Amino acid sequence: MKKYRLASLSLIAALFFLAACQERVPIPVDEQLDPHVVEPADGTSGSAEMTITHGVEYPLGEVTIDETFLLQIQRFADEPRAESMIYADVDAVMELSITAIGTQDVTHTTLGSVPVNYLVEGTFYPYPRCEFEVQITEYIAFSTPIELTNTALGELPGGLGEDLVTFFPTITLSGPGYSDASLPTLVVSISDIILDGDSGCAFMQ
Repeated sequence: MKKYRLASLSLIAALFFLAACQERVPIPVDEQLDPHVVEPADGTSGSAEMTITHGVEYPLGEVTIDETFLLQIQRFADEPRAESMIYADVDAVMELSITAIGTQDVTHTTLGSVPVNYLVEGTFYPYPRCEFEVQITEYIAFSTPIELTNTALGELPGGLGEDLVTFFPTITLSGPGYSDASLPTLVVSISDIILDGDSGCAFMQ
């Protein structure tokens, strides 16, 4: 009987671990032009704007994503110095323009729009840290472009290849911006910070 219980508990733990891992995998974004933010819960009482600039290597050249969106910060009115949850789930669009050299040194440019999703989860630490610590997942739906044309070939069917999922390292923001020498094509910044309650922190806007 004890062996049966242990086996059952092991199975439940394995299923829980698998479900937790599956939740970390981003869901493909809808083809939607207007960025939007999904709030984590009612009663959100803080916000900030986050800007992500990321250069993405592509076989035909480099594409840069430059996106600004709203972060929701879940504050606690009765504990203004408590840690707060940060959350954003944003669908946006990456505009791309890639120029390549074809036969006989003739250049041609591919223009298009590709859906992008950003999932941001993290924590705001009030005084004395006064820092934002976030995990960012970037999902680029190269397989489902919204539109795609080539200056030599006209409209192009299909996508640009396989979708790309990037799990950035943990980012800590305590000043105007973040950059990492190992990720020279990534810059993250936070601005327009609004925090209800006395967090003990003052941010330069």
